[in-house]
Amino acid sequence: MLGKAALPDDLPFVTGTAGWLGMAASNQMLAECDTLLMVGSDFPYTEYLPEKAQARGVQIDISPRMLGLRYPMEVNLTGYTRETLRALLPLLNEQPDRSWRESIEGNKRDWLAELDRRAGLDADPINLERIFYELNKRLPDDVILTGDSGSSTVW
Repeated sequence: MLGKAALPDDLPFVTGTAGWLGMAASNQMLAECDTLLMVGSDFPYTEYLPEKAQARGVQIDISPRMLGLRYPMEVNLTGYTRETLRALLPLLNEQPDRSWRESIEGNKRDWLAELDRRAGLDADPINLERIFYELNKRLPDDVILTGDSGSSTVW
């Protein structure tokens, strides 16, 4: 959630948050991936991470104590995100087969269509998804909207 502002949600390859509060496309991506790169993340929803032997893991964190905490990583790198990623970038090879990425992008489109469908449903007394769907169309792009229902509704 803390890195959510790093990339805009309207990019086709950004699937949004993962885990308990995540989007279906992100959760499916984690379930199907063969490589997991965790950058500065203390991702608490381990049940959403790939199966232990399914994916190779690389983690970057400024704190060594966070490395390998949630998933068995092959490579643990202690350092600042920007500098570490810049050093790793020349070592990566572009994959010409884009079918998996295209599948994930399709999953995102399907999920967004499902959200639109659910927002259009009638409800008694009210469809809360419709309220936020309609608000989203009317609020300025730079608005920050918050809400707190209290922890008792979550826990």
